[in-house]
Amino acid sequence: MTTIYLIRHSEKLKKGIIQNNDFELDTKAMTLTVEGERLAKELSDIPELSKVEKIYSSPYARSVATAKYLAAKLNLDIYLDSRLEEIKTGKKTMDNKTFNYLREHDFDFKLEDGESFYDVQKRMTEVFHEICESNQNKTIAIFSHHFALFILLMNFCEIRYIEDQLTLCYRDLNITLKWASPDIYKLEIEQDNIINLEHVVYSMNA
Repeated sequence: MTTIYLIRHSEKLKKGIIQNNDFELDTKAMTLTVEGERLAKELSDIPELSKVEKIYSSPYARSVATAKYLAAKLNLDIYLDSRLEEIKTGKKTMDNKTFNYLREHDFDFKLEDGESFYDVQKRMTEVFHEICESNQNKTIAIFSHHFALFILLMNFCEIRYIEDQLTLCYRDLNITLKWASPDIYKLEIEQDNIINLEHVVYSMNA
């Protein structure tokens, strides 16, 4: 059985702290707050993660900064892959409420220079399958971002709208776009089939 921990990065600096004219560069450069560093270190001490044998991460600073503590604790390298990056928003031409409604109800919707949910699903699914194929019967940690990970989980869940909120449903588990920083979901795979998906609840996000 292959076990995959999907981990959202820890608490990041707010947009505007880093000043640069290139918004995408700003987004990638956002690292962790002091509290985020503390939470990332605490996350590395979770007993369940002590079995991790390989670590993959988005190249974004906040993702690597979260992964580094587990990597150091387990003496593992961090393998970066750009396909694990967060969804690219693009050039915002509307208010946030309208934008969020459109992309959460039409998975093909995207702005200029941005990505749709389906665009992200394609790249996230591709890298996920590659990771699974090259690490069969191992325990893996993937550090990424909440939209990217949520969209990946669309592959394994029933998609519903509960009180008009996009929700992924797997057995008794309901997953929305409201994730903690950091946050963990655990996938178990056997012979290319998902046999279990669960939210790993611990002291930080209980």
